[in-house]
Amino acid sequence: MSPNRYRWVVVLCSLIIQINLGTMYIWSVFKNPLIRQFGWDSVSTSLIFSIIIIVFFGSTIPWGRIQDKIGPRWAAFSMD
Repeated sequence: MSPNRYRWVVVLCSLIIQINLGTMYIWSVFKNPLIRQFGWDSVSTSLIFSIIIIVFFGSTIPWGRIQDKIGPRWAAFSMD
């Protein structure tokens, strides 16, 4: 793959990572529609958010170590 084409792969992967992080940060926007649409209670939707936070927290140390070994570009690319 030529360097010019590879640049756009990095941009695309960065965009996907930011969208995933953004959904975590705007969870309160999704919470009420999930309650209305599926009839879930507040505890169920809070459990989903808790699982997201636990997975996010649990993955930061391993991915940080991988990033230290192979660099941020390759760590982000392999995560997607």
